[in-house]
Amino acid sequence: MYQLKQLPEDFRVKEINNLPLKDKGAYAYIKVKKVNKDTITVVSDIARSLHLKEKEVGFAGNKDRNAITEQVMSIKGVSAAKIKTIYIPNVTITVLGYGQEPITLGALQGNSFQIVIRNITTERVEKVTHFENYFDEQRFSGKNSDVGRLLVKKKFSEALTLINDRHC
Repeated sequence: MYQLKQLPEDFRVKEINNLPLKDKGAYAYIKVKKVNKDTITVVSDIARSLHLKEKEVGFAGNKDRNAITEQVMSIKGVSAAKIKTIYIPNVTITVLGYGQEPITLGALQGNSFQIVIRNITTERVEKVTHFENYFDEQRFSGKNSDVGRLLVKKKFSEALTLINDRHC
């Protein structure tokens, strides 16, 4: 029987975005590479390290814990020098540049995945280059960010309507 995600290295996720980067701006944009850490914990660790509120660290989406992931985050009003002082085990932070807008949920083009499957019993495996992601509790529909916003606002009936209309 095949096995998925036996090691963090077996599941790699890179966020795809095209942020316009500038030399200065209200928000620092950083690339966060993490091993075996979930997004929310890392956001909390970054905020604590910089003496900020968690909501001042923006991100486009949650990434898996049991993986090696890369994603872009925004931090309001913090210099590159201060960001470079952050130390979080199993996390590498790189300052990419600056911009005027925070990164918000859903503000990405997509994700690139590399998945290792262990103990495959067949000799021939076709290369897969693209597939729709209908897996995991974080996937509601093509309107994922709209559903998420409604859930945060506790508009559960409206969120459910969007989820149920996903095939229209």
